[in-house]
Amino acid sequence: MDGMTGTQTSSYNRWMLILRAAISVIIGILVLALPGLTLITLVYLLGAFILVDGIIAVVAGFLRPYGKWSLILGGILAIVIALLVFFWPHITAIILLYLIAAWAIVSGIAAIVTAFSLGVGMGQEWLLAIAGAILLLFGLFLLFRPGAGILSLLWLLGAALIAYGVLLFIRAFIPAQTRTSTTHW
Repeated sequence: MDGMTGTQTSSYNRWMLILRAAISVIIGILVLALPGLTLITLVYLLGAFILVDGIIAVVAGFLRPYGKWSLILGGILAIVIALLVFFWPHITAIILLYLIAAWAIVSGIAAIVTAFSLGVGMGQEWLLAIAGAILLLFGLFLLFRPGAGILSLLWLLGAALIAYGVLLFIRAFIPAQTRTSTTHW
């Protein structure tokens, strides 16, 4: 943006925000309208990432003068996992859901235990206990209702993308304020 005036820079930034907002809203709507396709796409993207990461690790391992075998073995394992993801995407989606559920359950229990072990009085630790309970219940929901759990996660993703895009769009049309000082007393 060298040589741009303040007005040109502001216009450029506005159009970048509008573009990001539009992409976010469009993807959010697609996630909500096509949850099955979204899920399989996310699984394939994960598989592609793991495959590329594995290939890079193997190549990097062969280029290193030391410590190469752990890198090569890790890369080969990543390539095998990526192939499993590509051959069994539905199983991968369920496994990912159960991993998220396990994380939520363990983290929720840990938060609750931490809240009750922080001292004599509850003080503000009740917030930690409630947060832990919410995470625990979320994890149990995913564990016992995996189909609804996957759909719920996709709905949350779609709604979050739409909200993000709308807020970016609104921000694009709020005029920039000129600041004369960084201190606002």
